[in-house]
Amino acid sequence: MRIKIIAVNALIVALVGLLSFLLVRQSLSAATSNKDQLALDAQNDVNGAAASLQLDGLRTERWLSAAATEQSTLDALTKASPSARGDAATNRCNDIFNKMKNEPIFDKNVATLVALIDTATKIVGRNNTNMSRGDSIGSYAGLKKTLSSGQSGSDIWYEAKDRVLASYVVVRDATGAVVGALVASRPLNDSLSHVSDATTGKAPADVDQEIKLLLDRVKATLVLAGMSMDDLTYVQIACTDLSLYDKFNAAYRGYFTIKDLPAREFIGAATLLRGGHFELQAIAVKR
Repeated sequence: MRIKIIAVNALIVALVGLLSFLLVRQSLSAATSNKDQLALDAQNDVNGAAASLQLDGLRTERWLSAAATEQSTLDALTKASPSARGDAATNRCNDIFNKMKNEPIFDKNVATLVALIDTATKIVGRNNTNMSRGDSIGSYAGLKKTLSSGQSGSDIWYEAKDRVLASYVVVRDATGAVVGALVASRPLNDSLSHVSDATTGKAPADVDQEIKLLLDRVKATLVLAGMSMDDLTYVQIACTDLSLYDKFNAAYRGYFTIKDLPAREFIGAATLLRGGHFELQAIAVKR
C-alpha cells in the first residue's frame, strides 16, 4: 500500500511538473510571438506622439502668423526707446496670451510664454512680467534660422529642468524686412498629454472621452481652414453600438451655434479600426 501511495504521489508530482512546464512554455512562446507586434505598437506610439507635436506646432505657427502681421505687433518692436519697446512688447504679449486662452485650438494647452524677440535674438518683452528683457535666446538654432530665413518653425527647447514646445514666426515691417520674431511656448508635458490614444492609433477606453476627442479634432481641423462646425453640410457617423446614439447626440449638438444642423447619417458598423466606437466623415462649405 505504501508503495502504491508513493507511486501515486510521484505521478501527481510528475503531472504537475509537466503541466507547469507546458504553461511556462506557452507563455514564453506567446511572448516571443508577440515581440514583433509589441515593437510595432511601440513604434506606432512614438510616431503618433511625434505627429501630434508636429501638428500642435504647425497650428501654433499658423495662429501666430496672423498675430505677427497686426500693426500693434510691429509697433511694439519699433518704439523709439528700449523702455518703450519693452513696455509695448509686454502689453502686446499679454494681449496675445489672453486671445490664445479663448482659441479652440489651444484648449487646455495654452502657451505659458509669449515673447517678442529682436533680430539679435534678445527678448524685448514677454507676457506677465517685466523680467527677461534683454536676455539672449540665440542658443536655439531653430529660432536663429527663422530670423535669417523668414520661415516659421517649432522645436523642443530645454530650459533648466523644463522642456517646452516652442513655436516662432517672424515679424516684418512695411518693406518686408524682418524686424524680430513672435515666440510662444508651452510645457512639453502639457503638449504630450494631448497625445491621446487616438493619435497613437488606439481609441480611448472612455466613450465620453472618445466622443469629445473626435468632435474636438473635427472642430480644430475646420478652424485651421477658416471655418467652424456651423459650416458643415453633411456628416456621417459610423458606430459599433447604436445604443450610444443619445450619448453621442447630446455631445454633438453642443458643437453648433445654429438651429438647423447639417444633414447626418448615424449608421451601424460591426467593427471599426483600433477598437473605436465611432468614425466620422463630413463635408463643409464656408458660409
